[in-house]
Order: sequence, then structure tokens, then C-alpha cells
Amino acid sequence: MKPYQTLLSLEDSPNLPHGYTVMLMMSFFPKMWFRIMDPLVDEYELKKKGDISVQATKCAEQLTRDFIWKSAAVTAGLAILL
Repeated sequence: MKPYQTLLSLEDSPNLPHGYTVMLMMSFFPKMWFRIMDPLVDEYELKKKGDISVQATKCAEQLTRDFIWKSAAVTAGLAILL
């Protein structure tokens, strides 16, 4: 039970590929969520076991950026129609 300001980010701890806002929006699309997060979970499990041959982080970051651009395009398109 620590205040937010005193929390530490450990190097070995898992991280989300983007901030809370984007990840919350992505959670509304389970197919996209699992497409991005499953490889990250697998990579984390392999790192814990000592086998670090998987590099899913870069792929997850690119998929997240693609999701952001697509959702922005849809939002802009809807704004134009309304």
C-alpha cells in the first residue's frame, strides 16, 4: 500500500506496450488485445525460464501503433459524417 509517487518500475517486470488510455480502448476489442498481449505474455514466461530468444515487444509496439492510427482514422471519419 504505497502512494503512487513512491512506486518503482523494476527492469524485469512486465510492461504494457502503451499507456493506460490506449490499452483501455484496445480492451474493447478482444481479438486485437489478445493478438498483441499473448506474444508479450509468452515472451515474459520464456524470460523467466531463461530462454530469451523471443522478441515480441517490437511487434507488439508496432501493432499498438497500427491500432492507434486505425482508431484515429475511424474516429475522424465518424466526425466528418456527423
